[in-house]
Amino acid sequence: MKKHTNSLHPKLYADRIMQIHRHLLGLREKEERFLGDAVLYEQAVQEEKQELEKLKRQEGVVRNKVQQKKELLTAQVTSLETLTKNAVTRIRKLDRKNLDECKQILDGVKNQAVGIETKFIQGVRSLDKEVQTLLSTLNLQTKDYENDVLPAKMGTDKHFSVKRKIEKEPYRAEKSGVGSGVARLFGSLFDKDWGYETRYREYEVVDLEAISKELAAYREKFSKQIAGYLEQWQRRAEAFLQRASAEIRRKTDSLHTKSKSALKKDEAVEVLFQLQNIMDALEKEGTKLRKARLNNAKVTAVDEKSSVAKLSISEGVVGLYQLSHQLMSIPFRTCWSAVQERNQQKHKGLKRSIVWGWDSASLIQFLQRYPGIQMQDQEEEQFTHTGLFISRKKEEIVVVNEAKLQPDSMSGLLKLAKQGQYNIYILFNVIQIGAAEKAFQNSKLLQLPYTRQQPINSVLQSFTELKNADRVQEGLQILFEKLEQWDILQSGELLLNDRNPLYSMISLDLTKPKTILADAQEVLRRAREDYQYLLANPGEEQHLRNFVKGLIDARGGLKK
Repeated sequence: MKKHTNSLHPKLYADRIMQIHRHLLGLREKEERFLGDAVLYEQAVQEEKQELEKLKRQEGVVRNKVQQKKELLTAQVTSLETLTKNAVTRIRKLDRKNLDECKQILDGVKNQAVGIETKFIQGVRSLDKEVQTLLSTLNLQTKDYENDVLPAKMGTDKHFSVKRKIEKEPYRAEKSGVGSGVARLFGSLFDKDWGYETRYREYEVVDLEAISKELAAYREKFSKQIAGYLEQWQRRAEAFLQRASAEIRRKTDSLHTKSKSALKKDEAVEVLFQLQNIMDALEKEGTKLRKARLNNAKVTAVDEKSSVAKLSISEGVVGLYQLSHQLMSIPFRTCWSAVQERNQQKHKGLKRSIVWGWDSASLIQFLQRYPGIQMQDQEEEQFTHTGLFISRKKEEIVVVNEAKLQPDSMSGLLKLAKQGQYNIYILFNVIQIGAAEKAFQNSKLLQLPYTRQQPINSVLQSFTELKNADRVQEGLQILFEKLEQWDILQSGELLLNDRNPLYSMISLDLTKPKTILADAQEVLRRAREDYQYLLANPGEEQHLRNFVKGLIDARGGLKK
């Protein structure tokens, strides 16, 4: 009976394993159909985030231009007033009969006034187009913003025409008749006006008073019309900019929801990835047992190395699904502990760890993966708004999103940092290395006490995107070039914020002192043998080879 039972044991055990495998396969397929491509979703969220930042900058630029344009237009009104007053002063100095020169002065002033009017209208129209472009980008109605309140032509010509008036002047004229001639003769002898009479002739002169009144009327008309228009224009522009602001706030809230969704989706995909590894182990164990059954082999014990295959599934498939997540977190915890231990050896008395970055989703992922801390919904919401999270569950860990860090949070962080030395983990996005470099050089992290004396560990936060774009080697080269420039970063370790812990494990192996090329080759061989379940995804092994080569090249090569 015992012999018969032993012969049946492999069959029963193998069948049970394959049954579990089939259940998990069905579960995984359903989840994958539900989730879709999480990587593409996350990329779309990041692209939307960048576009939103661009919109915020665009709104700020338009707001500044509206204010600047109002100031400029007000200055144009003042310049026009000065221009017309100066014209009156110049005309006043002319000979009143010099109509031609008066006309030249007024024509010159008219041309300048028309130029000011034209620039005014063109400037407003140009800025209106920017407001409309912003509204269109936000998918808001633009026809409501049609510019139907632009000032009409001012009738400039009539205001700058030469105003004339007729004046009379007396002159002496000879009287007619013979007696008048005799009178003029005697009058010349005695210095008298005999034989002459006073007559009057008309002539045109510049009517300075009329010109002054006309120019004053033009100034008043221009100033009043423009002042009213400016007020109406700014009020309308501000109303539509308020609409734009409201839409940007709505998009920001929507993006926050999507970011949380992307994070949850990425967590789910990570569990699916881990589940696939468990399934591969189950299939391998089941295949081995079925072969043993076919060969009528006696199996008395389960391979101790296949710890996953001998798990008790008392709670059913979902229990195994949850347990797989816990099992797969072990390599991440191992990497975290290794870095903590190495830093402790270099600097005694490290009391806490600070995780620093500029992206909430990446920081939350890192916290979940490495130290294994899961924020509650309320904590996550608070962290997203304040940029600061402190966990004291297992060890004291401070997480900082500098992009959201509030002044009071920074004050509390400074007080905390003064209490003792600390580990530092800083997340870099090498895909946007220019922005990352600027952010680090201006970072408040450098203001904390002890920072320049502590080990700073670098975390490559955009590694998944580098893999998808087949730019792993390029990304590592960029990162190490920057680490050499920022000498304070050279004392720490390198981790990868990726769902596969194997990259961080290999990074820590290859950064040990006195590592040679043979060690790298051995690391790759051991990874393929001992961690095949972490290389199950298509293309993962090629990514790993690229990573090892990139790591070696970026460090200047290893000795043979």
